[in-house]
Amino acid sequence: MKDQDKTREQLLQELAELRLRLAELEAAETGRKRVEQSLEQRSRELTALNASVTAMMESALDLDETLQLIADGVLEALGCNTAFILLLDEEEGILKAKAVSTSGKIIERINAIVGFPLTQLEVPARADLNEAMSNILDGRLTIWHDLYELADPVLSKPVCSALQKLVGSRTFISIPLLAKGRVVGSIFATTREEISEIGKETMKTFASQAAIAIENARLYEQAQQEITERKQAEESLRKRTHDLDERVKELSCLYGISSLAEKSGILLEDILQESADLLPSAWQYPEVTCARITVEGQEYTMEDFRETKWKQVADIIVHGERAGTVEVCYFEERPPGDEGPFLKEKRALINAVVEQLGRIIERKRAEEALRELKKFHEGIVQSMTEGIIVEDAEGCLTFINPATAALLGYSPAELLGQHWTVIVPPDQQPIVQAVDERRVRGEVDRYELTHPQGWDAGSCPDQRRPPVRGRSLR
Repeated sequence: MKDQDKTREQLLQELAELRLRLAELEAAETGRKRVEQSLEQRSRELTALNASVTAMMESALDLDETLQLIADGVLEALGCNTAFILLLDEEEGILKAKAVSTSGKIIERINAIVGFPLTQLEVPARADLNEAMSNILDGRLTIWHDLYELADPVLSKPVCSALQKLVGSRTFISIPLLAKGRVVGSIFATTREEISEIGKETMKTFASQAAIAIENARLYEQAQQEITERKQAEESLRKRTHDLDERVKELSCLYGISSLAEKSGILLEDILQESADLLPSAWQYPEVTCARITVEGQEYTMEDFRETKWKQVADIIVHGERAGTVEVCYFEERPPGDEGPFLKEKRALINAVVEQLGRIIERKRAEEALRELKKFHEGIVQSMTEGIIVEDAEGCLTFINPATAALLGYSPAELLGQHWTVIVPPDQQPIVQAVDERRVRGEVDRYELTHPQGWDAGSCPDQRRPPVRGRSLR
């Protein structure tokens, strides 16, 4: 049928069909554009998400830095205008805010409305707190349009209203952070737009990657803490070992000086000289240490001694009077200690050394005085014309002066070590025994001895008792 042959009705019908077809094409084009826009949005989100995830994974593994990257990533990758991250403290049972990110400089205004820095926010991690917390602990993503429903009872309704007005958001979202199926925290975010299903999936993907980054950062932080603690333990052990070695050196020095004093027949001068040679080994740096002991003007030093400004000095006190000094010097500079380059323990050591030397000097001088006194007394006893006999507790003769030997007609060698009964006739021994027993009780008595040639040796008072007098005459 030719066009001119078509009726009016046919033309109108075809026109309607064309218009319907055109509308369908326009609708399809609109749908296509929407799909393209959605794909472009999804592409932008994925690009931003990839960038954020890459930044998180490539961060220095510092936990605070990682959390801030996550908060910033919520704004960049998910198109939100406010976000903050809360981590779960399982021991305390609290979600603690750790990082905040906002579009625009409104964080100070948010803090002013809340009444404290948002990073100090703490929320009890209890399922009965509210629906939002129950969903978080169950690992469910949740969306609200009223901030008070999300924040009650942590924030009051007026505060929530003021915050909602400030950020200009109508959608609030909580996204749980899950690591190996376990809730480790949550992301809270706000947006001015409704969140599509694709957006929700993007948020879940982002939260999953963020949880991995958080766990990695936590593990790294834990490893660093363990390394630090191990290093501290090693350093503590090293210091304790060093301190123990120092104490051993100090005790060895004091023992060495004590051992010198115990040597039989050693002169005081030799003790002082050997002590000066011994001292450096007890100080912290023996390779640069020298010592000098001075007693009444006489010096006892190491061969390489030289006085320096790095020294410790202590006085030797004998019978309450200053008798000399002990000096310990470093001939090279060393790190600062408690007293110049010296540790406080070395001050205690040098004080112990001078105290020990003071006692040794006192003892040696007392021994010398005793020897002189004994020598003097022996000279007197040996020259006396009266006979003197000393016996021990068992009655054996321990001393006989020449006058006694002459009176009794024996030589001293014949009598020393013998029992007194060798010089007393058997018939007189009971008498002497009785007298001897009375003297043991502290009574003074007299008895007579008979000379081997028959003449009377005379009567003489007992000089064997008390023991103290006997000992002083030996």
